[in-house]
Amino acid sequence: MDATSDAAHRTRCFKNPRRILQDDQKSRKDELALRNEIRELFRLFDTNNDRPICSQELGNAMRFLGMTLTRLQVTDAMRTLDVYGSGRKEFREFHTFVQKEMAEVKALTDKELDVMMRQTDIDGDCKINYAECVKIWCEAT
Repeated sequence: MDATSDAAHRTRCFKNPRRILQDDQKSRKDELALRNEIRELFRLFDTNNDRPICSQELGNAMRFLGMTLTRLQVTDAMRTLDVYGSGRKEFREFHTFVQKEMAEVKALTDKELDVMMRQTDIDGDCKINYAECVKIWCEAT
């Protein structure tokens, strides 16, 4: 294969290689930004700044987030989250837990959105038009 046909082949296979690289770099930046956000959240929960989160700090954080849990529920949550068995929640455990929770929330949200779209698309044309929106809004009020 000569250089011209090789370039044409690559162009067909990869519509825009620069965009693929840019998307990959953006993905890495997003992952790094998410990791930093999770680290900041971890630091907020770690009130005595000793690095791991103990059950008392976890309970305080959960209450801060609006959850009302008994001491037993906090202890159970801590036991579940304490992958390394240290009795404290290390950042790696916390990071893994938050990522799993975010994935579950995203999946739930996608499913809920799909159900909402099907309910709103009254005529079944896979498009939501003005009349369908008005009908749904009127039913909701």
